[in-house]
Amino acid sequence: MPHTTMLDVLDAAASANVEYIFSDVTGERTTVKFEDLWRDANAMADTLEHRSGQTAALMLTPDPKTIAALLGAWIAGVHTVSLPTPARGQAIEAYVATIESLCNAADVSFILGRPDFPIPSLGEIVDVGTLADNPPKTRCVQTAISNLIQCSSGSTSHPKGVVLSTTHLLHNIDAILARATPVVGGAATVGWLPLSHDMGLIGLFLCPLVAAVIRPSANKTQVVLDDPGRFVRNPHSWVELIGEFKAVNTVGPPFGMDRLAAFVERRGTDADLSSLAQFTVGSEMVRVEMLERFIAAFQPQGLNPMCLCPSYGMAEVGLAVSMDRHDTMYSVADVSIEALNANGVLAPASVVTAGPPLLSSVVTVDAADTHGIGELVVASPSVGNYLHADIGQGHHTSDIGFIASTGHVVPLGRLDDVIVVAGRNVLGWDIDAAAIHPAIKYGHAVGVSDGNNGLALVAERLATTPMTDAPAIELELKRQVRNALGVSPSRLVLIEPNTFPRTPSGKVQRRKLAELANR
Repeated sequence: MPHTTMLDVLDAAASANVEYIFSDVTGERTTVKFEDLWRDANAMADTLEHRSGQTAALMLTPDPKTIAALLGAWIAGVHTVSLPTPARGQAIEAYVATIESLCNAADVSFILGRPDFPIPSLGEIVDVGTLADNPPKTRCVQTAISNLIQCSSGSTSHPKGVVLSTTHLLHNIDAILARATPVVGGAATVGWLPLSHDMGLIGLFLCPLVAAVIRPSANKTQVVLDDPGRFVRNPHSWVELIGEFKAVNTVGPPFGMDRLAAFVERRGTDADLSSLAQFTVGSEMVRVEMLERFIAAFQPQGLNPMCLCPSYGMAEVGLAVSMDRHDTMYSVADVSIEALNANGVLAPASVVTAGPPLLSSVVTVDAADTHGIGELVVASPSVGNYLHADIGQGHHTSDIGFIASTGHVVPLGRLDDVIVVAGRNVLGWDIDAAAIHPAIKYGHAVGVSDGNNGLALVAERLATTPMTDAPAIELELKRQVRNALGVSPSRLVLIEPNTFPRTPSGKVQRRKLAELANR
């Protein structure tokens, strides 16, 4: 592409016909042209330029002022820490401790925006509402240098700060768009993921914007950013917006798709999904059963199953490492049970592949066994570094997987997710898939170590499920897991409704669940 820096691209995007629609938790909308966002960003940069080289922390809420503040910081050469939102069920004291640790490690000098709760140790707060009060002066944006510091998921440990330059970001976006060819200028994108999540900031906000520059169109490019809280309250709002705006592009995690499919199975839908050409699925392991369930729910509404593009990614590269194409059916790799057992891992015999590596990315397998299963290692110009730690030439991901004969990446789970049960290694994902019960909230039963070389289950009961039903539920879940995987849980721990711990991006927090199981 002719643009050499992220800020060069953003400056060019101000001349494109790009419109952002911000929908709040009630569904009320604010529409802003990117041209106006960019003008405000430049005005904010004037106020921030004396802080060039410093690091600011901000909560990336889906509103124009916060987005303009992020872009203004980049223009001014201010590094930015994207603070994660509180995880579901997380005590506010624990959350504050997490972000204090992150901000101290990043040497944060000030906060852009006002958090909803006091964080006294983080110092000065700069009100983004007043940053753009004066008209911006003319500036050369091509020379500004800044980093984005975003968090790893924290699904099995505390989140780590990943340092990405705008060059890293632009490389990953270019690679994504080279694969996601339907994302062009003039197309509509809809999504609800938080902008503090890489799929939200990069996949929803930045990718359509860059596409409008490198694949220009005379038609208006629309990006609809729905509040995550609205999706939680009403999952159907996702497909309502897709139908209303005739969206070509969306992104989403499997747990969100499962939730939406369950909603439609109960209540039905008249949403029109025939416009979708690119539906990138990622953030957690993609299962055959989940895709089949989603297709069954929405193919009658015009969904083309070929638009479903499973992907594999991580914060360390910005967003994506590999992705399937939109014009072919997603691929399923058959893995022999002998191969899985030889590796000490129990997993489904058929697994969804995550497509071939993106442009300039190479994925290899370290310490592979005779069947090619081992730790996935990623080398890419998109790979950043951790705070105060160099990732190196090849990023050891702690993900178990292999490379299929087609060249597709096949992640099987996390090394951290492996539970040792009587000397056998079992993937947590597969326990979760087997543990289904009508009295348990769907997708909210998880296997963890019981601390004694065995397996425990933690499950969130429905509000209508009395605790007196626990013994019968335990017997049935133990039977299901034993039949599916040949291992039997030692106990079941039932937790209260709406207390299941997830990361801000929706991933299961297994470490916290293990703590609950072993109190």
